[in-house]
Amino acid sequence: VDKAIEKARELNCSGTIWNGALLHLEYSARKKLHIDIRMPIGMTIEETQRAYCEALGVPYDESCITPERMLFITDKESEIYRSPHWYEVLPAGRAEEAQTSLPGPWTHYRRANPARHPAKTTQHSTFKTQHSTKCSRPSTSGL
Repeated sequence: VDKAIEKARELNCSGTIWNGALLHLEYSARKKLHIDIRMPIGMTIEETQRAYCEALGVPYDESCITPERMLFITDKESEIYRSPHWYEVLPAGRAEEAQTSLPGPWTHYRRANPARHPAKTTQHSTFKTQHSTKCSRPSTSGL
């Protein structure tokens, strides 16, 4: 768990698609680890999970992407890190961009209505996750 925490912090400050994506770290009820990240635009939940696990150097856990998965809320001492952007409202257009970048009904609708939904260029996130903290060591929430 400690190695995964350190690697998650490294990825959050790296020059990869995971830069600034770390939103929350906490110990699970079983004292394993929950990592909440912002999904890169154009990736499905499964693609994100697989790619992040690979970057993190941990085995992919298929149970993490199923809708019936249950997360148990833990006490405040279990929280390791919380980004100031955790549960933040997405910037204007970001939710639509994420929805239209994936195959499915949104893509079909966008193609059927090109004047209303022009093609967009995908750019990976550049938002900052920490405010005036050193990138290599995000601070804990202090709650």
